[in-house]
Amino acid sequence: MSDELVPIVVAIDFDDTADDVLREACRMSGWRRGVVLHLAHVLPALHGGQQTLGSIRDETEKLESVPARLLSWVRERCAADATLGNPRVVTHVRTGAPAEALAQLCVDISAQLLVVGTHQRTGMKRLALGSVAEQIIRHARCPVLVAHPINYAGLVPTPHPDPVCSQCAAVRASSNGAQQWCEQHSQPHLRLHVYEPADVFPVGTERPGSI
Repeated sequence: MSDELVPIVVAIDFDDTADDVLREACRMSGWRRGVVLHLAHVLPALHGGQQTLGSIRDETEKLESVPARLLSWVRERCAADATLGNPRVVTHVRTGAPAEALAQLCVDISAQLLVVGTHQRTGMKRLALGSVAEQIIRHARCPVLVAHPINYAGLVPTPHPDPVCSQCAAVRASSNGAQQWCEQHSQPHLRLHVYEPADVFPVGTERPGSI
C-alpha cells in the first residue's frame, strides 16, 4: 500500500457538532494508511479600518491561541475515548466566511476529504435552509462528509429484503403478484436477510439466468 500522505480537513467549531466530526474523521484515519487530519477552526474576518492597539492585540492573541486549543481539545477527546485511536494531526486557523475559508484550505493542501458537522437539534433540515454545511458542500472541490450522530431510536427496519430473493421472485411470478414473499421472508420475526454466496456477484458480471 502506498505511503503517500492522505490529507483530510476536519472542521472543528468547538460546538455540539465537534465530537461527531472528530469521530468520523478518526474512523477515516483508521481505514486508510497515511491519513493526516488537518484540524481547522475558522474565526470571523479581522476588523478593518481604524483599530486600537488593544483590539489588534486581542485579535492577534485569539489567532495565536487556536492551534494550541485544537491540540489540547483533540488530545483530551482521544484520551477519553480509546476508539478514536491516535490520529496524526495538523492544526490550522483561518479567518473569514467558513465555507470559503475551508474550501480554500482544501485547495491549499490538496485535501482528499472535508469533514463538517450539522447541528443535532435541527439535523439535515439545515442543509435545505442555506446552512453553513450546505454552503461548504457547494464551495468544496473535494468530497464532503457531513458528520451526524447515529440515532435510530423509534425507527423500524424494513421487514423484508430488497431486492427480493429468488424464492420471493418465483412466488410473485407464480401468483401473478397476489403473494409477495416466500415462506421464510413472510415471517414477522425476520430480522435480516442473509444472502447466499450464489446471490452475490462481482461488478461487471451477469447474474446466471438474467436477460
